[in-house]
Amino acid sequence: MELILALVACAVAIGSAGFAAKLASDAGQMRQLAANATLDIAAAHAVAAKASQEVAELRLDAESNARTLAELQEEIAQLRREITQLRAVQEAPPPPPLPRARTGNLEDLREQLRAEQAAHAGDDDDA
Repeated sequence: MELILALVACAVAIGSAGFAAKLASDAGQMRQLAANATLDIAAAHAVAAKASQEVAELRLDAESNARTLAELQEEIAQLRREITQLRAVQEAPPPPPLPRARTGNLEDLREQLRAEQAAHAGDDDDA
């Protein structure tokens, strides 16, 4: 009976040794998976940090674009006001012309005409 018990004890020991080897192998694989998971987590953190930085840059760009858009819209509004004013001026009838200023009075014109007539009369007498 002792022999049977010894054989059973050996079988149990061999089975336990195999089971322990399997557990050790599985533990090694688990450690490797854990190490890979740690590396994946670190890589994911790096990607998330880079994405967060890009989002911050994009927000700054969006804010700058929004300011530029607001400035351009204000310029467009100002130009529209100016166009409206120019159209109103263009559509308004022109003012009547101003009277021409005379360079001399009526007596001066009469004297000028007499002088011209006398000059023509003198030319006719010479011919």
